[in-house]
Amino acid sequence: MLVFLRQLFLILSNVDRFLRTPLIKDFNGFMVIWGSLLLLSGCLVSLDNKLGTKIFSNLSIFMIVSIVSSFIPYLFYKSGTIRKFLIFGNKESIEVVTKRFNFIGYCLFVIFFSYFLLFPVIGIPLFFNLFNAEWVSTWLSNNISFVIYFLITVSSILWFSYHIINVTVTLPKIKIKLALYSAVGTSLTLINFRGFEYISIVLSCLLASYLWIQYLIELKSDE
Repeated sequence: MLVFLRQLFLILSNVDRFLRTPLIKDFNGFMVIWGSLLLLSGCLVSLDNKLGTKIFSNLSIFMIVSIVSSFIPYLFYKSGTIRKFLIFGNKESIEVVTKRFNFIGYCLFVIFFSYFLLFPVIGIPLFFNLFNAEWVSTWLSNNISFVIYFLITVSSILWFSYHIINVTVTLPKIKIKLALYSAVGTSLTLINFRGFEYISIVLSCLLASYLWIQYLIELKSDE
């Protein structure tokens, strides 16, 4: 699993470098992709006009929506800012804050990716309707809560995995923070107030992620 995560972070790093590096004069990867997509979409629409169909037009719409919805989380993550202490203090990059091994960095990362990843996760399948695949959007509409809980779990695992794989802090420090979060999360699940059910589910997702993180720590220790 560590091999898979290393490859994942490597791919993400390479994609980030490609998007920000100038490729053609002053045009970086992002601008090249966007320009190429618009040019391709124009060709597909022209082809549809000649054939009297809508297949290629729908395909171009789907590609544009997929790229835009996928780039929304990336752009906010790279260029978005937030106050150092959330509501006061100097503004800092979201990317910088989330890479710190502290409670604010962890919470911001989980919240940010759990909800901003909904743009591609929900947005792209919704346009499957263009290809008569309404069942995809119907399933997502009926299971939106499951999707959010799943993203919360994955985001939590990824944040800790980043620090484990890149050795930003020692494993003992990661274990201490993990034990603290597990103790607090388990204690909060004992609260049984009305309207607390959804919070309990979120806490359960986080606690489940901590088990996977503990497994990753053991794998890292065994290397």
